[in-house]
Amino acid sequence: MAKSRKKRVVGRKKRPRRRPPSTGGMLVVGPLAALLVIAIGGYLLFDDRHWHAFDEAGDGAFSRQNYAYAQSMYRKALLEAERLEDRQLMVATLADLQRVTHAQGLSSQAADYAARRAALGR
Repeated sequence: MAKSRKKRVVGRKKRPRRRPPSTGGMLVVGPLAALLVIAIGGYLLFDDRHWHAFDEAGDGAFSRQNYAYAQSMYRKALLEAERLEDRQLMVATLADLQRVTHAQGLSSQAADYAARRAALGR
């Protein structure tokens, strides 16, 4: 028995198959771009996040009657409110400082904070 030979087709060359364009990069770039936009937007929209952190820390310390720490946190919150140039945050923080200094028995400092708050309220 003789081995059969495969017939060779003459005429057409085989072309290598072309791969379809890869979309793998777009599957990663799209969500990363969206995440970046959300992060930047969040940073710009919540610029007062440090003020909130200091104010909440002061509130917690005040509720535990740790007035010295509460006053320290409220002062930092006031500095942050002044940096943001937000009158409402400054008025709220001055009210907190007035409350904590009054609880400490420092009525002259409490009166100073009340006067500053009244001046800002106009």
